[in-house]
Amino acid sequence: MLLDEKDLDLTNDHLVICDAEHPLNLAGIKGGKDDSVLDSTDSIILECAVFTAPGIRRTTAYFNEKTDAALRYEKGIDTQRANLGVNMALSLFKEIYPECKITAFTDCYPVKTENAVIDITQEFLDRRLGEVLDRKEIEDILSRLGYEVTFDNGNYHCIVPTWRSTGDVSIHDDILGDIARLIGYEYFKKQPLTISFESSVNQVKTDLTRRIKEYMAFRCGFNEIFTYPWIDEKYIHAAGYKDDECVKLATPPAPELGMLRPSLIPGMIESTVKNERYFDDFDIFETAQVFAPGEYHPSTQEETLPVHKNFISGASAGKDAAELFYKVKGVIENLAAYCHCESLEFKQTDKPSWADDKAWLNIMSGEKTVGSIGLLSVQSLNEAGVKNLQMAAFELDSDMLTPYPSRTNEFVHLPLYPLVEEDLSILVDESVKWSEIEEAIGKMVKELKFVEVYRGKQIPEGKKSIMLSYKIGNDDSTMTSKQIEKRMGAIMNMLSKKVGAELR
Repeated sequence: MLLDEKDLDLTNDHLVICDAEHPLNLAGIKGGKDDSVLDSTDSIILECAVFTAPGIRRTTAYFNEKTDAALRYEKGIDTQRANLGVNMALSLFKEIYPECKITAFTDCYPVKTENAVIDITQEFLDRRLGEVLDRKEIEDILSRLGYEVTFDNGNYHCIVPTWRSTGDVSIHDDILGDIARLIGYEYFKKQPLTISFESSVNQVKTDLTRRIKEYMAFRCGFNEIFTYPWIDEKYIHAAGYKDDECVKLATPPAPELGMLRPSLIPGMIESTVKNERYFDDFDIFETAQVFAPGEYHPSTQEETLPVHKNFISGASAGKDAAELFYKVKGVIENLAAYCHCESLEFKQTDKPSWADDKAWLNIMSGEKTVGSIGLLSVQSLNEAGVKNLQMAAFELDSDMLTPYPSRTNEFVHLPLYPLVEEDLSILVDESVKWSEIEEAIGKMVKELKFVEVYRGKQIPEGKKSIMLSYKIGNDDSTMTSKQIEKRMGAIMNMLSKKVGAELR
């Protein structure tokens, strides 16, 4: 029980001061009720101790006990100052209670505060201060501040006093600051800043990211979101990622937020869950970093950072699953043209862990797999808690996209003569893809658009009806009815030959 009669449940991680039987107070933070000084007190055990800063900081945060003692100890205190505390306490006892006697004394000094040792050159001081200072003046200033200074061949070897070796002075810039402070900042003359203008750097990767965000927001109507890099484990597991695929935080902001996102899809799922109660349909996207275990580059000699990658992800939520999938697919199909990067294609090679078994595609840039699109699987929706909406999503590794150095759009003259627009319904096997139909028709038409796909009672099993729209025309004259009929026949013959199409 503390002085304020607050009971604490202690663990092995908490430091306490105790007697032979039980704890008496929370070390370095607050005293206990059992060792209070009362009117009847006739003997006192005086303790003057120094505690390690990290332990005090953790215990203070755990019990939410912010005291003056804790604020001092958690910043680090020179162990040699314990002697000053003892001397002052004894002096006060002697002054207030002259009859008191010291009956015993002991000293335990397991870890001494080491003096920080820093070397700083005369050239560094002259360059950073902007003034050439005399060697004796520098040594005098540092000596008055408690430093032990020796000079050898343009280098000052400085031994920092222990009371400033607990984090106050640790690098040569700290010594520089001490010298400037004692001389007076007003002593140093103002120096104009040197500014040199150079040619701008063409940052094509940065420009590509900007174009993608503008494309998503202005052309596609998606709303940009920003999420924290730590994601609730619930949504990471809902997206099909395992714990060993994630980077774990040593000190997470909450117990369930202990892992960094390996993908932006968990954040898309969480945002869908949170927005489902307010909207029946919405479109969102995010550009951010994701993290994966493994060596990336060293931060210090003791620490190696995880792999960082720049991703862009988008999601469309609503009621109609097919419509959502085609919307997301359309976004990716037009991204390269509007954002001026290498064209993107679709293949099915590796299914994303979060996608439905039938509605998914990999996004390819040349031979590289740069991302995926798909409908969120029923299992993922259920695990995440999405109750009333369907969700289609895509994810791209933006670092793997290859931007063009400049616009590559080519001018195409408007047709001089009228184009003829026709619709065509064909029967093909279920296995036939739209890309195969596009390739079969090729340059026989000026424009080609997919309209719809139909499956129903009138369609034989294993077949599907595809309606397409195309425009045909001549470059040198208006097409006659015979030319139109001939071109339409040629298109149908080519479809029949290439994909086995029948006229419906």
